[in-house]
Amino acid sequence: MPADLVRALLIAALATSGAWAIRRARLPWSPWVLALWWCTPPLLTAYAWALLPGLIGPWPHLLHGLLAGFRCVPVAACAAWAVAPAPLSPAGLHAAKLAGIPPWRCGWWALSRGESRRWLVALLVTATVAFAEFELASRLAVGAWAVRLFDAQAGGTDLQSTLVAALPGIAVQLAMLGLALLLIRGRGEPAEPLRARCGMGLVVLGAGTVIVLLAPLGVVLIDAARDWRGVVEHLVIGRALVATLVFATGAAIAAWLAAGLPWIASAAVPGLAGSLVVGLTVATVIRLPSLDRLIGTPIPLLIALTVLLLPAAVVGRALVAAAATANGRHAAALLASGTPAQRRSARILGLDLGGRTALRVIAALGLLAAGDCAASAILAPADMGTALPLLYNFMHYGRSPALSGRLLVTVATPLVILAAGELLLAAWSRWCRRG
Repeated sequence: MPADLVRALLIAALATSGAWAIRRARLPWSPWVLALWWCTPPLLTAYAWALLPGLIGPWPHLLHGLLAGFRCVPVAACAAWAVAPAPLSPAGLHAAKLAGIPPWRCGWWALSRGESRRWLVALLVTATVAFAEFELASRLAVGAWAVRLFDAQAGGTDLQSTLVAALPGIAVQLAMLGLALLLIRGRGEPAEPLRARCGMGLVVLGAGTVIVLLAPLGVVLIDAARDWRGVVEHLVIGRALVATLVFATGAAIAAWLAAGLPWIASAAVPGLAGSLVVGLTVATVIRLPSLDRLIGTPIPLLIALTVLLLPAAVVGRALVAAAATANGRHAAALLASGTPAQRRSARILGLDLGGRTALRVIAALGLLAAGDCAASAILAPADMGTALPLLYNFMHYGRSPALSGRLLVTVATPLVILAAGELLLAAWSRWCRRG
């Protein structure tokens, strides 16, 4: 357990450093790139990089730390963005030093009350997520906490014993999140905007995009192309792919709607515990006598995926709200009750103010749900198994063009559907403007 905590903190430190560099770069399109990283199924990244030869000794651990660090950069960036302005400004901290406050106390104030606290909170939140990382560690044969739990569950350990074994790790996660919540108390004035750009942010964005998405996608594509006829003959994952899309769509819509309810959005923290913990918890709860009728139905997996998506849905709703000003929303409401031409203008204004962003956020939530592996493997009904857990089981038998082709189709299908939806939305917007 101590080794797992150290690993999570090191991954979080790498991710937080990357998020800091990207924030300093001040690139307007960086949020979309980070969203793309986070929506990339980790099993795709893990499968491709696990094919590297010579992964023995410390190399799997180093590679896992690098991959997990890049993949957690979006978590650190969102956590830092969500933290309120620090109650202690740089001027106040300087005044404390001039007043003779001991340096160690000033240093602690800078971390807990100054501008640095957003990055300390980001470190703690990211470490919570990294602690429960499963897919990358499993495919690279790194004996992380989540991997040990999943292997025990798959090996026949009863569900209650597995959940009891998970309690120390869950306690560590709760402790980190609790400390983060303590640090974000208090609010001050917004700090001055950054004046100097950081070129390292562009390097981080480029390297992360290649490492997390482009290189794995290229490896899988090349591998599948070596025997495309065999891929077509052995593709047979249609049923699992349909189940994946159904669960992903339902969970994305449910999470988006739930994030709009304050009393539910405030309970989004459990989603940070990770897919395995959430899946085990839901599987245990539905075995209660009053809920056992849900066993074997799609409802438990929908609940688990919704819980996992809630943190991202809350952030997504905040982004949509930031895209729409109060005056703009008021103008759209006034136009919606006017003439047909004014109502058309209201629809166009609604798209421009955040409707398009909201649809994109829901689509991103669907991609996240489609990329889930652990909770889906535990909770999916026997006749509605999803694609990635099926492919994860096949990966234990080694690499093959057919497997790479199935993985490629599984990843590409939701993207093709979303691309078609984006084209339809653009066409509808043009039609509204012409009409």
